[in-house]
Amino acid sequence: MQHRITASAMNSVLVIEGVAASPSSDLHDTGLIMVIPPESVRIVTGVFMGPVTVDVEPLDTRPTEDDIRWEDVAEFPARRVSGAPVTVHGEMELPAEDVPDLAPGDSELVRIRVSATGRDANFDLAVSEPTEQYLVQIWPADEGEKVSWRSSSRTAASRRASKPVVG
Repeated sequence: MQHRITASAMNSVLVIEGVAASPSSDLHDTGLIMVIPPESVRIVTGVFMGPVTVDVEPLDTRPTEDDIRWEDVAEFPARRVSGAPVTVHGEMELPAEDVPDLAPGDSELVRIRVSATGRDANFDLAVSEPTEQYLVQIWPADEGEKVSWRSSSRTAASRRASKPVVG
């Protein structure tokens, strides 16, 4: 079941909390996902600061193929952080109280698909109303699944062009 939240992007990121992914150029190359060492997962937004709409959906199995309306889609493996609920929220805010833990069952390994649209509308600006939409889906995963992605937005291309600072 999908749950809709409004999250506040800050410094062009949202947090996927409760999961860890290995830093890799494959994830940076999506222009949508980044990992802050050692393993913290972030969604890279188009807006610098302000509200975005996020639908979150915990699943028991892999969803059907992604909908063509999404401009950017990244899918990647992650592992759950022991004892932490899986949530999506702004970097400077707490998770929404009415959204359940997104982790599917007891699976330690998960697959996450982040889909985005509207990231070019207000690139690198502060907004007061949501202009971007995200869908975050999470389901149990098998060992060894690779990163996959597609993108058509200028924002994704711009984010891929600027390599992250690792420190």
